Formats: sequence, C-alpha cells, structure tokens
Amino acid sequence: MNINYDTYTLTKFEEFKYYSITVLTTFTGIFIFYNSFVISIIFAPLLSYCFKKSYIKYLKNKRLELLKGQFIELLQSLSASISAGRQMGEALEEGLFTLSGSYPLDSPLVLELEYMVKSIKESREGEEFLLKSFAKRVNIQDVSSFAEVYIICKETGGDMEKAIIKTSQIIMEKLSIEKEMKVLSAQKKFEGKLISIMPILVILFLKITSPSYLDPLYSTLIGRIVMSLSLIGMGYAYYLIEKITRVNL
Repeated sequence: MNINYDTYTLTKFEEFKYYSITVLTTFTGIFIFYNSFVISIIFAPLLSYCFKKSYIKYLKNKRLELLKGQFIELLQSLSASISAGRQMGEALEEGLFTLSGSYPLDSPLVLELEYMVKSIKESREGEEFLLKSFAKRVNIQDVSSFAEVYIICKETGGDMEKAIIKTSQIIMEKLSIEKEMKVLSAQKKFEGKLISIMPILVILFLKITSPSYLDPLYSTLIGRIVMSLSLIGMGYAYYLIEKITRVNL
C-alpha cells in the first residue's frame, strides 16, 4: 500500500462534480450580489479554482474521520479475537471480515486490512512492519499508539493479551468521546452556517418582492462597494464559524 493519508488526489469524477457544483453556486451567489452576468461569468470559475484546495482538505479530513470510525470497530474486533486466543494475523483477518460486512469494499480501512492479510499469507510479512507502516502513513496518534504497544509487547515478550485489550479500551474511549463532541457541535455548526447565508436569503426576498428597492446597490459605485463588503463579511463569518466549531483532540 502506498496511500499517504496526509494528501488527497481528486478523481476525474470528483473534479468534474466539484467544478460543476461550485461554478454554478458561485455564479448564482455573485449574480445575487452584483446583478451582472459579466462579473458572475468572470469570477465564478476563478473563485471555484481558489476554493479547490479547501475542498481537497475537506475530503482528506472526511476520509480520516471515516477511518477513525472504522478503527474503533477494528479495535473491538481485535480485542475480542485476542481474548479468544487468536494471533494478530488471525485477528486482523477476522477484523477484515467484520468491517467488510459493514462498509464498502473500497473504504480506507477495509483496503488496508485486505493488504495486511494478503501480505501476511502470501508474502510472509510481519504484523509489526505492516502496522507500523500503516500508522506512519495514516498519521493518527491513536493508530500509532496501538502499533507501538503491539511492537513493544512482541519484542519484549510482554503480556500481549492484557496490553492490547487495555490499550484498545483506552483508545476506543478517547475516540468515542471525540465522536460524541463532534455530534454535539454539528447542530451549532449548522445553525451558524444558516445564519451566515441569511444575507443571500434577504436579498432574494427583496429582489422578488421589491426589485426597485435594491437598484441603488446595483447601479452606483457606493452600492457596489457595500455589496462587496457584505460578501466579504459573509465569507469571514463562515470562516469564523468553522474555526469556532472545529473539534481538535
């Protein structure tokens, strides 16, 4: 496996989907604020291109969040298997069977487990090397901690069963708390985003009910400046909401 989870590369379909939705959305938003097809056509593609890095970062974080959720289930499976006297290779195979029944076959951890199980059976790779490689590429502290505990127990001859079960319990509790905090903050994040786009809804309402009321904002220099400042303020408000509601543990 050569997947580096610190980076994300868009597929052709994802890139097409991104530009299709973003260009249409930004075109609509700019037209609402400036009432000009020329300005909208010029700036919509430019803004879409500028937002691309943020979208890639979003997809990267989304993949890591999915992987964390899958890792909790894997730890539960590994703990049960090791308690039953299985070796790590067998435990990983059982973990693959469990996760493949709950997630698509192309999901991150299912692919990783398929590779690990195949490497152990066919290439006789050691579990220590595979877990260490996975932890290094995924760059999640909890995964690294689990791999380190397993490697230390394997090298020193420690109580593997007790150490793995205890470590798994601690990591599962931490990840579960993090997941609960993100669920609790999701509603506030949604409310904040809804408030940040209220100016667009107000402008649309005025354009429908009283179009002449907005004419000074579209036909004068001061009006253009006011609309530009409003648009910048909306963007800054959205940024602050994302920053305030972000959960980092």
